[in-house]
Amino acid sequence: MNATALLSRLRSSGVTLTVRGDKIRWQAPRGVMTPELRREIVKHKPDIIEALRPAAPGNVELTEIERHVEQDGYVLLWASELDDLVAFCRTEAERSRVPPGFVVYSREELTTLFGDASIAPSLRELRLIHHAKKLGRGTVLGQDAE
Repeated sequence: MNATALLSRLRSSGVTLTVRGDKIRWQAPRGVMTPELRREIVKHKPDIIEALRPAAPGNVELTEIERHVEQDGYVLLWASELDDLVAFCRTEAERSRVPPGFVVYSREELTTLFGDASIAPSLRELRLIHHAKKLGRGTVLGQDAE
């Protein structure tokens, strides 16, 4: 099995993969991640990481954002598509350290929203989610695939 086939199999089994640095993380339904499947992931790790990384033009900026989140616990940004200030936090504990005026997204929320590109929200949906969070009436818990 090659990396592309493995990624397809994992996605069809409900597994969401994300890359953080040189590590692959997954969320999977109970019982899906068999020892055989884990060995396949390890075997194809470099190819999987390459396939899941964002395209090259934004890599430098994304790497810098990841570095800040890992080092400082959070990063403060201007989201031009949302026309608003946002903060990305490593854990919920860092949320209280973010200055007022920023809409905070935890790592778990971002993974839920963008961990699987095939079901990522559209810009319109993202703006709606962001508006709900800004009003203090929204937390990203999960999403249903149609």
